[in-house]
Amino acid sequence: VEAGVREMAATMESAALLRAVRQIDAEGGLSDMEREEVRAALKGGRYALTNLLAYPPRRSEDRAAVQSHVVELRHGHSVRLGALDVDNALMLSDALDLNEIVCVELLVAAVERGSPPDDCTKAAAGIYLKERQSAVEALLRLLQVRSSPDHWAPAD
Repeated sequence: VEAGVREMAATMESAALLRAVRQIDAEGGLSDMEREEVRAALKGGRYALTNLLAYPPRRSEDRAAVQSHVVELRHGHSVRLGALDVDNALMLSDALDLNEIVCVELLVAAVERGSPPDDCTKAAAGIYLKERQSAVEALLRLLQVRSSPDHWAPAD
């Protein structure tokens, strides 16, 4: 998989969302700037929070595109795939019941993060699972804040 393609937007979105939600726990409350950062992250992460299980499903058209060795990613970049890349993307797709092009994006992100291109499937699956975990943890923290608003109210 060629490097140089940005990481999956969803992965970055969930990680940013979790970082922002964790700021809520900061000692002494949030500054105005931090509060705005949290609001922006919540706004940007709304889809991830309300659709935790929404990932593009497998599609025969996307499977055929991966098998053609050239894939157009969601960010508008084209990626040339080798035979091992195709096998890895299809294996991830089948194992995770996930769209084939999303799996190519996960493989690209794994290589960008330093995984060897010939052994990046575990790292790609880990990225996917970490993204899911981040979204769920962010939602959990927000629900905890909502259920005990007095604990999170600004000190007078």
